[in-house]
Amino acid sequence: MKIGPKSSGSKPGPICYSMGGREPTITDANLILGYLNPDYFLGGKIKLNFENAKESFENLGKQLSVSWLKAAWGAYDLVCENMASAARVHVVEKGRDPRNYSMVCMGGAGPVHAVNVAKKLGISEIIIPPGSGAASAIGMLVSPVSFTVTRSKPYILNNVDCNEINDLFHKMEQECFKNVAYSKIHKKNFIIERFAEMRLLGQMHEISISLSNKDLNKSSLKDIEKSFKNEYSRIYNHIYDDAKIQILNWKVTIKTVTPFYKSHIKDNYDKNNQITSRQVYFEDYGKLIKTKVYNRYDLSPGTNLEGPLVVEELESTTILPPGCKLSIDKYKNIIINLKKSNNTKLDYHQSKNFKDLEKKFQSDPIALEIMWSRLINITEECWETVIRTAFSIIIGECQDFACELLDSNGNQLVHSPRAMPVFNICLPNAVKSMLKRYPPDSLEPGDVLITNDPWLCSGHLYDIAFATPVFKNKKLVAFVGIVGHVSDIGGIRNELSAKEIYDEGLQIPPLKLF
Repeated sequence: MKIGPKSSGSKPGPICYSMGGREPTITDANLILGYLNPDYFLGGKIKLNFENAKESFENLGKQLSVSWLKAAWGAYDLVCENMASAARVHVVEKGRDPRNYSMVCMGGAGPVHAVNVAKKLGISEIIIPPGSGAASAIGMLVSPVSFTVTRSKPYILNNVDCNEINDLFHKMEQECFKNVAYSKIHKKNFIIERFAEMRLLGQMHEISISLSNKDLNKSSLKDIEKSFKNEYSRIYNHIYDDAKIQILNWKVTIKTVTPFYKSHIKDNYDKNNQITSRQVYFEDYGKLIKTKVYNRYDLSPGTNLEGPLVVEELESTTILPPGCKLSIDKYKNIIINLKKSNNTKLDYHQSKNFKDLEKKFQSDPIALEIMWSRLINITEECWETVIRTAFSIIIGECQDFACELLDSNGNQLVHSPRAMPVFNICLPNAVKSMLKRYPPDSLEPGDVLITNDPWLCSGHLYDIAFATPVFKNKKLVAFVGIVGHVSDIGGIRNELSAKEIYDEGLQIPPLKLF
C-alpha cells in the first residue's frame, strides 16, 4: 500500500464528497473508521457518503487480501507514519528530540491523526487550541507586526571589525523601523533582536546564533564563540577543535509583542449537553466499538475525560483512543496526555524466529510499508546530517554522496532516496570487502571502517566509503554506510594526465579508523 504523493484535491475530492472522486483517500478512510461524522462535516454544511467510501476500501481490501476495515486502518496508520517521518527529519535537522516537546495540532485533519502521530514520535502531550481547523487563518490575523533585514558581511570570528558591524546593525535597525512605519506603532513597543548566521569555515550551512542588543566588542566576541560552540555541539554532538568559525550573515528583526488571542468559544456551556455515540475503530480493540461523542463547545475548563471518545467541533474532530486522558485548560485548549511507553515499535519485534517474522511481513503489506518508511527515514536523517556538516562543496552543494543501511553481512537494506545511484551499487561491495579484512565478530561499538580502493569501491580514489556497525544487546545487527566524493586526497594537478592509479592521490585499503 502506498499513500500519495498524488492528491484528489478539493475537486473532485474524496469519494465520500460525491463530486466525481474515484480513488480512495484518507478522508474516506477516516469516515468509515468512524472518525468523521457524515452529517456534521464542516458543521453539517457537507454531507459525506459513507457507503461509497466503504465500497472503495472493500475493493482495495480485495487487492491486498485484507478486510475493508483493515485496509482503511492501514491507510490511516500509514499516513500517520508519513507525517511522523517528515516531522522527525525536520526536528533532527535542528538537533532536537521530539520526545522533549508537546505537539500542537492545527488543520482540520490534525486532531484526527494527532494521537497516532504523537505515539510514533514518542511525544506524551498534545495541545489542540480552539479553532485548530482554522489556526493558520487565525495566526495570520493575530501575528505581531515584524520586519527582518539580513546583510552578508563575512568575517572570521576573531577578525570581526566591531565598529563596522555596530554601524551595520544600527543602519539595519533604521531600515526595519522605516518598513513598519505604516503600522503607526511607537518604536518603544517593538522588540529588537540581533542574530549572526555562523558556520565552521568551509561548510555550506549556517546556524543562527542570538546576539545581545549591545554594541559588539572583543569581549562579546568570546561570548558569541561560546554560544556557537554550544549550539553546534548540541546539534551535531562534536565540534572540530582547530576549525575556524565564520560569520556569514548579520540579521536584525523587530517585532511587537504577540497579542493575546481570546477564544471564540463562549462561556455559556450546556452542562446538560447531550452526549451522542457512534461506531469507531480503535487499534487496541481491533474492531469498531460504540464510542461516546462530545461537543467541544460544551466542555468547560477543568473538564477531565478518558478515552475512548470523540470530540467534535465545527472545524475539526479529535480522536482519543483508550488509555489516553483529555482535559480542558483555562484557555479552553484540549490537552491530551498519552500513556508513557515505547509506542514506536511494531508488534512484530516480539518474534524471535526470522522465517516466521518474514512470513508475517509478507502477508501484511501495511506493516511492511510502515517498516520500509521507518528505514528510509533513518537514511534521510543521516543524509541531512552529512550535508549540513560537510566541508566539501562537492558534498554540500553537488550532493555527490550516498547514505545506506546494510545488514550485518553488508547487504543493502535501504538507501536515501536522494543518494547518487552509482553509490547504491558500489557501497555494499565496499562494505563486504572491508568485512573480509575485519570480520563482523571482530567489531565493537564505535568502530569505523574506511576504504577508497577503486577496485573495491566506485572505480576511482576520490570516492571514500565508511561503515560503522550497529549493535543491539551486544549483537551486531546492521551497518550504516556512507560513500562520497572527496577531492582533497593529493595527486597530480592535471588528473587527466594520470598514468596510474597512484597519480590520483592517496589510496586507502580497508582500514579500521577506531
